[in-house]
Amino acid sequence: MTNKTGSDIRSNQFVYAALMAGIALFAGISLLLNLLQGPSINDKTVNSALMVISIIFLGNIPIGIVLFKKRLETIESQNLDEKLTTYRDAMIVCAALMEGSGFFGIVCFLLTGNNFFIILAAIIIAIMAYFFPTRERIATELGISSSEIE
Repeated sequence: MTNKTGSDIRSNQFVYAALMAGIALFAGISLLLNLLQGPSINDKTVNSALMVISIIFLGNIPIGIVLFKKRLETIESQNLDEKLTTYRDAMIVCAALMEGSGFFGIVCFLLTGNNFFIILAAIIIAIMAYFFPTRERIATELGISSSEIE
């Protein structure tokens, strides 16, 4: 593994971890605020928020995964550095869609106090953790041997 390849992989992992940490920190702050101050919206808007977050949740995550896979289909003729750059770009788009769903769920929780929304955010963090870009995952998704990036 060249020094640049190793730093590319570490930067991918750092960006992805930062996206996950952002959701987790915002969720923690929202839990604390909700415990201290309570929700700021009445129960009438909870049903509307439930419908919207469900649509966003059920839409953004599969869309992000499909966009990620479609983007990776174009890398066969690229060299390793170009593959890693394409992977990073695709990973950020996928993670950003998931993160947006998580943030929206946390905002809904903050406004309504309904625990369903914070549970959805936790599910999104779990899904993001499952797709965390380890060296092995990156090698598999790029169609290269792990020895090429180790």
